[in-house]
Amino acid sequence: MGNSSCQWSPCCDGTDRKTQSVDAVDKKANKVVTVEEAMRLLSMSDLKLEGHSAAVFGVAVFPDGLRVITTSDDWTAIIWDAANGHKIMTLRRHTGILFGVAVFPDGLRLITASADKTAIVWDAMSGTELLRLRGHTYIVFGVTVFPDGSRVATTSEDRSAIVWDAESGKKLLKLGGGREGGHSDMVLSVAVFPDGSRLVTASEDCSAIIWDASSGNELLRLRGHVGTVFSVAVFPDGSRLATSSGDKTAMVWDTTEGQELQKLEGHTGGVIDLAVFPDGSRLATASWDTTAIVWDVASGQKMRRLEGHTDAVCGVAVFPDGLRVATGSDDKTTIVFGLGQDQSVAAPGCGLAVQEAGKLKICD
Repeated sequence: MGNSSCQWSPCCDGTDRKTQSVDAVDKKANKVVTVEEAMRLLSMSDLKLEGHSAAVFGVAVFPDGLRVITTSDDWTAIIWDAANGHKIMTLRRHTGILFGVAVFPDGLRLITASADKTAIVWDAMSGTELLRLRGHTYIVFGVTVFPDGSRVATTSEDRSAIVWDAESGKKLLKLGGGREGGHSDMVLSVAVFPDGSRLVTASEDCSAIIWDASSGNELLRLRGHVGTVFSVAVFPDGSRLATSSGDKTAMVWDTTEGQELQKLEGHTGGVIDLAVFPDGSRLATASWDTTAIVWDVASGQKMRRLEGHTDAVCGVAVFPDGLRVATGSDDKTTIVFGLGQDQSVAAPGCGLAVQEAGKLKICD
């Protein structure tokens, strides 16, 4: 598919990896290494995930860093092994294109957004549909999970965002979507602040809005982009947030006064998605120009351009250790980029094994 599809995007083995003990074996050196060392080894090379039959719009990483989930124009979501690229599970319950995806903090559940006007909460281990959230009147684009996992939020073409109870599926709060206030066009993305007190939404109306997550009141409107604001992400300390836009830039904002702190310029196409690194020092952006860029936030300088896709890059996610970045593309693939510097270290397909739940799993 061409770039136009990204304009609509805030664009098994059943093993429980959350609690398992993981050790790694470097077979060439014939030694056991720590989990941290295993992750470092994985960061030394790139990994391509192939299995979708259409554009990949959304990508998220599980909290343990061992799995990646992607959503697609083929109406499915796929959970992947992040070490070897093997497909773990395919989720098929939506009846339309899948856009946003988010994983719960404990890694046991996940949520997907779809053109079928619903969002689904899934059991991440069995692939069972746990909840179907109905309430939007048009396409659901964005999803996010609150830090304590008790609530989720969705955004829609219907110009609104909705906060839901993650256990019962009850609608708790509607943000915008009325005649007055809120966004004046489709809402593409949503992110929650680390303390769960505020939400921020991104819209085709070229703005982002910060909302009170309890009352639903609009607290601050961020204006500065001259194109659709596709995506939004909050920094770990909640003092800043970042937005990406069709105007080919990303911006960093102060969340108290709404002041623009940094403009990131370097893409030659619209910036469809972004993600903040765990330590808040870097950003990753995804663009129609077929690349992703890792930025130094303080200086606004490009640290690395991630190349390998042959079409628009619609989604991006950062691993919890900050050593890898996953991107999803219109070219139907996802690439996990390793950010490690020592290229002499063997890639997982060249001699790394992972021991899971008492069995040795060769990453081939």
